[in-house]
Amino acid sequence: MLVDWHNHTSDFSDGRLSLREVAERGQQLGLRLGVADHVLRDNPGLRRTGQFVAYAEALARYPVLPGMEISLGEETNPDDRWIGRFTHVVASMHTVPVGEYVVNAVHYLNYRAGVLPTLQPPAAEVDPAAYLDAVPALLEQTFRRWPVTILGHFALVPGLTERARAAQVAACLDAVTELTVRHGVAIEINSKSKVPDLDTVLRMAARGATFSLGSDGHLPEQVGDLTYSRRIWSESGLPPKRLLAPPGASPD
Repeated sequence: MLVDWHNHTSDFSDGRLSLREVAERGQQLGLRLGVADHVLRDNPGLRRTGQFVAYAEALARYPVLPGMEISLGEETNPDDRWIGRFTHVVASMHTVPVGEYVVNAVHYLNYRAGVLPTLQPPAAEVDPAAYLDAVPALLEQTFRRWPVTILGHFALVPGLTERARAAQVAACLDAVTELTVRHGVAIEINSKSKVPDLDTVLRMAARGATFSLGSDGHLPEQVGDLTYSRRIWSESGLPPKRLLAPPGASPD
């Protein structure tokens, strides 16, 4: 059964469907769904130990893979009282600090998803080379602290990559790939934001990356919608063993 690792609920985060409705939609679609609601700095409702325990217990009542989504750069450490209750941690690049500036990747991702009609470029003062150096550093900081399973909706902001040299962009992508391979982290092919593109997937695959599929479903019609993910995966021609499988299972 195909796995969609990344969905959100209205019970615990910013989704529109309840946990029960998410589970029901997975059964209707013939998919195994993972729930990865926002936690810690991105969600005041999931910060304390009791909140995490209640979240894990709620997920355990339904046929879903229990997970969470953190932001890259999350400074809180995982807690042994609850981290073992989850099958996966999605670490997503929402913002990237670059000196005194913060590059908002979510703005670009929402533009890709059709949520925003226009794309606002990053501040002209942001140095593209510094941004490209900051991205792998942010990943490494998070991967060392957290048992990350999936790198969520990874994309470089074009307003900065277009001002950088091609060799700098390539070096950043290769550094990101090397970190995911070293730490055993799968790279998400995200349907909501339609990232990464096929060329990036193939470049990362050639350097040993593994991948996961994620709808990043917030709206009802997004939950379990793997249209983009499945297309990119099919066009990549990669074998099933390069796709993240749930615990105790092998990729189909």
